[in-house]
Amino acid sequence: MAPPLLRAASDWSLRILIVTAAVGLLGLLLARLQLIALAVFAALLISALLWPVTSRLRRAGASRGLAAAVTVLGLVLLLAGVGTLASRQAGHDITQLQTSVSGGIDKVQNWLVTGPASVDQQQIDRYRGQIRDAIRDNQSRLATGAVQGARTALEVLGGTVLVLFTTFFLLFDGERIWRWVLRLFSAHVRPEVDEAGTRAWRTLTGYIRGTILVATVDAVFIGLGLLLTGTPLVVPLALLTFLAAFIPLVGATVAGIAAVLVALVAKGPAVALIIAAVVLAVQQLEGHILQPLVLGRAVHLHPLAVAFGITAGSIIAGIPGAIVAVPLIAVITTVTTYFARVHRGEQADAAAAS
Repeated sequence: MAPPLLRAASDWSLRILIVTAAVGLLGLLLARLQLIALAVFAALLISALLWPVTSRLRRAGASRGLAAAVTVLGLVLLLAGVGTLASRQAGHDITQLQTSVSGGIDKVQNWLVTGPASVDQQQIDRYRGQIRDAIRDNQSRLATGAVQGARTALEVLGGTVLVLFTTFFLLFDGERIWRWVLRLFSAHVRPEVDEAGTRAWRTLTGYIRGTILVATVDAVFIGLGLLLTGTPLVVPLALLTFLAAFIPLVGATVAGIAAVLVALVAKGPAVALIIAAVVLAVQQLEGHILQPLVLGRAVHLHPLAVAFGITAGSIIAGIPGAIVAVPLIAVITTVTTYFARVHRGEQADAAAAS
């Protein structure tokens, strides 16, 4: 007869192995269906953001289908308008930026020749020739990269269509879809599953709305700093700042570096320092005021969990994986915490807690 401690260890080891195998199989399945999984989760995020619009249209007398269609169409028109504005300004300002870069390269070259370094002009010309030769020799690789880029663009386009399609049906028929999901569970656990789903949806809604607000504040203030200093690419950089806010810890830093580099190339070190100060001030505002007040109630995650989640998401699915990692972890934490309370016999407390 085995000792009780050994029997308990064996039981827990078997359970851990079963759970690990299940998680591994789920991970392999999601890796195979990565595009679908990301599209569905992105559609859930967008639906959580747009549901108040659809609900208001339905209360105003619109049918479910019309309300969902108008909401999705409005989103498409908004994104198309912002993208058109950003692309037009980028096309206008890129020429100015190229001129600044070319002038900067000429200044550096003159400094290398006439300054303390006293570099030979022939040596600089030789380096330029080597760069041209390297580009010519790697044309096939560049062409392969262009083909891969076109393939990626097609995948993004297909994923976008799938996201919009899924979003429409979630807005149109989300309540009935959830009722169908509940029927998959036995009657005695159905109330707990329903409550867990409600809490998950509340967490998702709070996260996406809070992130939208934080991203808007970041984009507006950094965009104002760029506009007041006369830095080019104001709209594209503000849009980059807005999108980067959806990747906590990393996104704001990347967007800030991009803004500082553009200011450095186009306007010089003084303006670059001003933009760096604006970026740092906005990040402090976000980290110490906006994030705790806006997102604190919806998402309670340790920074280490956020960092690990972003890293794992980026390894599995690149930038889209990094974006969905934090809300996914927040939802999983909410659901598991609720079921843990129910399992401990705290149903009353779990039902009363927000």
